[in-house]
Amino acid sequence: MCIWLVCNIAVSQTALQCAVSLCVFACVQEAKQILHIDNVADIETVKMKYEHLFEVNDKAKGGSFYLQSKVSRSFVIYCHSCLSCVSSRVKAG
Repeated sequence: MCIWLVCNIAVSQTALQCAVSLCVFACVQEAKQILHIDNVADIETVKMKYEHLFEVNDKAKGGSFYLQSKVSRSFVIYCHSCLSCVSSRVKAG
């Protein structure tokens, strides 16, 4: 019975890791769509697009706070994914 429980926990953890990986991938893909970037390696271009979209959606200028927050969150997600890639490359070697 104990081995069965350990196997189920291992399978559950693997399934959870796969689900988290898919979620992170989907979040990054969505962030790229919101920021209108495909495979931009230049962070300055991404930052310019973010600043433009953030300004355009400023509530004081008639924009939408909801969209502005989506733009902001997308920029954070994209930057975090870039840092994660760099960190994993540094660890690899």
